[in-house]
Amino acid sequence: MNPYGRRPLVWRFGIAAGALCLVAGGVVLVGAQMATGPSITVTGEEQALSIVWEASADASGPVESRFDDWAALWPTAGAVVHADHRGVTAYSSDEGAHLWDFTPEGRGLCAAAETPAGKKGDIGVVLVEEADGDGDYGGYGNACRTVVALDLESGEEVWTAEAGPPWEGAKKEAERYPWATGAEVWADGPRVVVQRGEILLGLDADEAGREVWQEENPLFPDAEEKEWANGPDYSCLDVEQSPLPGGEGELAVLAACDYQWRVGVLDTATGEVSERSDASDTKAPLLSGDPLVRSCWDRGECRPPGGGFDVHVFDGGDAEIVHAQQERGALPEGPGEEPDYAYPPALGGGESYTVDDGILYLIASGREEPWDRLAAVDLTTGQTRWAYYAERYTPREVLGVENGRVLVLAWHEPEASAPPSAEEDLRLLSFPADGEGPAEVIADGLPALPGSAVSDVRVSVSGGRYYLALPPRALGERTDDEPVAPLYTVG
Repeated sequence: MNPYGRRPLVWRFGIAAGALCLVAGGVVLVGAQMATGPSITVTGEEQALSIVWEASADASGPVESRFDDWAALWPTAGAVVHADHRGVTAYSSDEGAHLWDFTPEGRGLCAAAETPAGKKGDIGVVLVEEADGDGDYGGYGNACRTVVALDLESGEEVWTAEAGPPWEGAKKEAERYPWATGAEVWADGPRVVVQRGEILLGLDADEAGREVWQEENPLFPDAEEKEWANGPDYSCLDVEQSPLPGGEGELAVLAACDYQWRVGVLDTATGEVSERSDASDTKAPLLSGDPLVRSCWDRGECRPPGGGFDVHVFDGGDAEIVHAQQERGALPEGPGEEPDYAYPPALGGGESYTVDDGILYLIASGREEPWDRLAAVDLTTGQTRWAYYAERYTPREVLGVENGRVLVLAWHEPEASAPPSAEEDLRLLSFPADGEGPAEVIADGLPALPGSAVSDVRVSVSGGRYYLALPPRALGERTDDEPVAPLYTVG
């Protein structure tokens, strides 16, 4: 999203009663709304941190790849390890001195686990995209076969493993079935789960990457095999799998077999799937793995009048539609009035949000100024916990939740009394996740990143420092005649 709201609005307080109503196709819950103040005090401007070092920018510009839209950060004792499609590099946390790097063979990295693996948490796991002799590559992620585990202290390879059969090259792979999308890797302590197209693979990080289990399209074990005149028989021609971290030792999985969609819960230790449920046949993404919540894109089933958005909540059975509506405790006096802000009509189409412990934190839009405030919504009830704007701040990207604080990148507009030379600057703010207390300025004077780069920032917090990483696709952006760096450290 590119929210550019500026002027705050003034609301009045009130409490709206929750409602429960029946609609065609299921039950819609409209959560009881809590009374909250419309604005939030911002403190810490005089104590704001600043950038202490940044990684060298790549003068060659962006890297073109199907896998250029991610970056991973692994803070360690005295260092931070940064990974993206181009490889892995470790820097000292105090001054950013280069410590070691890992440059993969082939075309680059397809993915990296967001968290370190192993019982000691000292292993970084990456998935490598293999080279093609014809200079082509797998458009669906089926070239992402080699798993590499790195010692985060030394950068040495601890072990390697292979996910599935050998890569045969783009021309051969284009003729194979099923067509399957996706390439990801997750770490859950000693357990590592790899996705390569239709394959899900479990490895033991502490036992040299030993294969523990392997499944193909496990959400559809009952799919009937079809006969095809040209080639082998397959139960599914098109396969999609989108896992998302769930509860302890679990991954939530959204999968498709041709035009049929399902969700389920994968045990990372055994590969067994439980709580399989049929899902609507759209590409709407998972929003949360625990609780298991998916966005609702079906126009005939979702988006009722009155604003807000719908989600599907799965609890071991059929999906329940939950309607999230803007906070009616802020209604002005008088019948027929609407809240002074609105949510997007659906989620998963580029909006900026994060989910933590079942609470969705997203940027909401004012009636007069778009995307000018931050809101918290309980995904299982649709209840708006709070919705605040901060004067002279416009949220641009919700980065995540750390230690009970919601981290947000926001533009700051100078006060009217500021000198004419004063310009707006990008700042890192933290909002209280429970809505209690002031927001705080963590850092100011951040580089004036263009909109496309701001929406791709990743964050990690360790040792009192904030690490902000950008994926390769944002590195070709230029602002103030300076290249965008892959990593900024605030302290």
